[in-house]
Amino acid sequence: MGAEVDATIGSEPRPLLEIRGLRVVFAARRGRLTVVRGVDLEVREGETLGLVGESGSGKTTTLRSIIRLLPSTATIERGDILFDGTHVLALGPQGLRSLRARAIGTVFQDPYSTLNPVARVGRQLAETMELNLGLTRREAWARAIEALDHVGIPSPDRHARSYPHELSGGMRQRVMFAMAIAARPRLLLADEPTTALDVTTQAQILALLVRLRRENGMATILVSHDLGVIAQMCDTVAVMYAGFIVERGPAREIYRRPHHPYTQGLLRSIPGIVPPASPDEAHLSTIPGQPPNLQNLPAGCPFAPRCPHVRAGCGEIDMTLQRAGDAHMTACPFVRSSDVA
Repeated sequence: MGAEVDATIGSEPRPLLEIRGLRVVFAARRGRLTVVRGVDLEVREGETLGLVGESGSGKTTTLRSIIRLLPSTATIERGDILFDGTHVLALGPQGLRSLRARAIGTVFQDPYSTLNPVARVGRQLAETMELNLGLTRREAWARAIEALDHVGIPSPDRHARSYPHELSGGMRQRVMFAMAIAARPRLLLADEPTTALDVTTQAQILALLVRLRRENGMATILVSHDLGVIAQMCDTVAVMYAGFIVERGPAREIYRRPHHPYTQGLLRSIPGIVPPASPDEAHLSTIPGQPPNLQNLPAGCPFAPRCPHVRAGCGEIDMTLQRAGDAHMTACPFVRSSDVA
């Protein structure tokens, strides 16, 4: 223990979560499919990290790897994941269960597919508390009602006796938040928590997430394809493409001075975020081409076939992140913000 304390003297505290060189491979019909390629990430106490990118970029797989909740066809082939200094990939079944139950809470994209459709939501929440917190049946039910009230569900006694299909999408998502924070975890993983919700309900869920983070002091990883949500919620942003982190840094820096052409393309697709280079470009732009085939990526940078700044050297890039600012990293060694803004 003394060595751990000494290691932090005169330097920043160790991150709560560290991911190093993560590589995840899926077994597919036509061979192996590498979905996450050498991802490095850090999250500190109380920080909110946003993972953003197109569908299929590896965001959800990265998130699920943290708690080792991957499909049976997936293998973490390489890398390390440390949570508060503990090697997650080395945990046995009991340690992994404790990690998921107490230390890391998770809110999945579709609460309806996660909740048991034939069990009342209060009972599901109470059973979670019985198993994870060792409460009696009566204590767990009382805590379940408190948790539902805490996440803003009106008349929690009545709605605790509802089945999932009897609740609105927003209320089901609130139930998932109640389950995720029941044990006051130190890290919350939120995978597209506002997908398929109307604008008003989305705003309410995001406000709930902000309040819970403030009250409980949780670190958060928020996965989203919505750059507006990421801008509103996150301290740090990591942009993913074809399984790689292509840019990472403070949210304000990423949005003001994006360095990677893919990040620039994403931001230009949202009104008002990146000023047009000329009046002729005042309309919303799109990224040309199609997302890459993960089984047949080009050599070097996988974004090269769609990049407006492609050059001969792009085929030799190793996708290592390079410094573009104090805490700003990019995988493109050629393009800087002044070239693309």
